Amino acid sequence: MRRTIALGLSVALTLAGAATARGEEDLVGLGPVRAYSLSDVEWKEGPFPGSKVAVLAGDPKTGMHHAYLELSDGARIAPHWHSTDEYATVVSGTVLFAVGEDFEPAKGRQFGPGAFIFVPARTPHYAWTEGGAVLSQTRSGAQDIHWVHAEDAPVPGPGALPPAKNK
Repeated sequence: MRRTIALGLSVALTLAGAATARGEEDLVGLGPVRAYSLSDVEWKEGPFPGSKVAVLAGDPKTGMHHAYLELSDGARIAPHWHSTDEYATVVSGTVLFAVGEDFEPAKGRQFGPGAFIFVPARTPHYAWTEGGAVLSQTRSGAQDIHWVHAEDAPVPGPGALPPAKNK
């Protein structure tokens, strides 16, 4: 048990050292440890319309990473899936979340601050907001988005991810 905790802490601290929010300066006087408040992060345009993202640790292009995802009021993420597991905690606001290949608002479940959502790899899911939300997300591998319906893929913008091949 102690070995597992020590290994987990070691991995977390290693990833935390790779943070990109506000550069590499020591924000809180903790040496190589990176710790952020929402007010400390540098938001960039996100991969969906009405979204912003702040990567805190790791690299979404190459592997495991942790980020904040901010969704504006009414933001809608169409049915999609990822090649790796996704872990999300609602930090603020409300997100409506559902599992399935078609966007069906009646199936959505409402989640507020403190709620945790685990999405196994290759599970089609979708989400939207009423009033906006901030999610704290960890992915166990590189970021990819496979749209269930190609026509739902957002028009690429500055924060967009390269198109993934649906499998």
